[in-house]
Amino acid sequence: TEIFKKGELLYNYHRAKDEARSVGQVIIMEGFMDVMRAYTVGVKNVVATMGASLSVEQRNLLLGLGKKIIVIGDLDEAGKRLGQSVYNQCYRFANVVQIDLGQFTKIEKSSPCESDIGFDDMCELVEYIRSVI
Repeated sequence: TEIFKKGELLYNYHRAKDEARSVGQVIIMEGFMDVMRAYTVGVKNVVATMGASLSVEQRNLLLGLGKKIIVIGDLDEAGKRLGQSVYNQCYRFANVVQIDLGQFTKIEKSSPCESDIGFDDMCELVEYIRSVI
């Protein structure tokens, strides 16, 4: 049997790769639920690490998707670690932009997938992402 190794994959890579390459940028989040929520509001060039760090394998996949990487970590220490990990590994090869969810919610440990951010705040986040692009 083949063992699933999340450190070698980016969740949703198979769906996001064409869109990300087309627009020249990729959005990376922590969890697969974040990706699902982004999809529901029309963001298609999004992948997730399924954790708070970026492996070498994930970095290589990520760098192959575009010249701009937008990082949206959860609003907790793990989210900050993800943002720093992506930046440290990718800034020499791509434009890395980190989006702070604190601009959209004050609830500690929020993530884009949680209902506490709310639909309106998620729409504001999407508009902000589009302005960064």
